[in-house]
Amino acid sequence: MPPIAEYREGEIEFQKYGIDISGLLQSLWDYVRSFFGAGDPLVSTATYVDVFQFIAGILEVIAIIGLLLSLAMLYGWLYAAVRLKKYGAQAEEALAAEEKRFRERALGKEAQNPRRVDIATHSASDNPNDWRIAIVEADILLEEILEKHGFVGATIGEKLRGASIESFRTLNDAWEAHKVRNKIAHEGAGFELTERIAKQTIAQYENVFNEFEV
Repeated sequence: MPPIAEYREGEIEFQKYGIDISGLLQSLWDYVRSFFGAGDPLVSTATYVDVFQFIAGILEVIAIIGLLLSLAMLYGWLYAAVRLKKYGAQAEEALAAEEKRFRERALGKEAQNPRRVDIATHSASDNPNDWRIAIVEADILLEEILEKHGFVGATIGEKLRGASIESFRTLNDAWEAHKVRNKIAHEGAGFELTERIAKQTIAQYENVFNEFEV
């Protein structure tokens, strides 16, 4: 038994062991040789360099396999992202169509411009302030229609004066509806907007919108 080291009171007793690095490497090398085939001339004459080259070859194969797996995972991720985007767009279209059908059922109207639906919603209210909002919004949409179709003028009135009944079948409706809007704008609360006038005015705007297929 190796000699026991001297120690003072309170210290832990230990033995001195030496580590034979050379012997350890030799044992490891013998194990590798026996693992690959004891007595094989190729193995028995192999060197450390040969083993390292062999291990390097294995690591290279593993690296290639890892690269292929990474590429496969990347392809799968891209494919999933494209499909998700496609189905997401389809889901949004389906949702928009369902909302459109809901508005049609709720308002009892055919498919319409969302702004026309908003105008119809305000005009269907029992609140006179909502009727005023509906008429003002309808007049704004009328102005956009006139500009889009090339009617010239700085104001809606000038654009309507430059139009003709031949190219604008609902010109009179546009005039009458716009006059009500002007009364709302200039007279404010002093103008009494009854439900009958409000509904008639909105109907005139609707005639114009239908002519220009808004």
